[in-house]
Amino acid sequence: MRVRKWVLAGILFGAGSFSGCKSEVSGPDTGSGPIDSAKTYTYEADVRPIINGNCVSCHGTTSPSGGRSLTTYSQVSAASSKISDRINRNPGDGLLMPNGGPKLSATDLETFSKWVTQGKKEK
Repeated sequence: MRVRKWVLAGILFGAGSFSGCKSEVSGPDTGSGPIDSAKTYTYEADVRPIINGNCVSCHGTTSPSGGRSLTTYSQVSAASSKISDRINRNPGDGLLMPNGGPKLSATDLETFSKWVTQGKKEK
């Protein structure tokens, strides 16, 4: 009987401690779920929340890191190739963005990629 209690406690503790756990290489998922291949992705609706949640703390308007501000559609659109390169690097690579933070979620990476391949629409 005592063993059952420990087994049950281990199962409950294990399920509780891992249920909300994300991989260390995944940042906060600012996307709205699985990628919809028929959807048209826009800066305002889809990309701006990713940039605001992961980039503007360093690439904001006041003394932006690397001299690159990412606070407007035109800035993000113009830098999209560089952004794509940086956000798709592996953890441990000094050029991974966000620098020092976890890699973006797979949903956020694919959202950004779809936005670029669909022509980087603003609205």
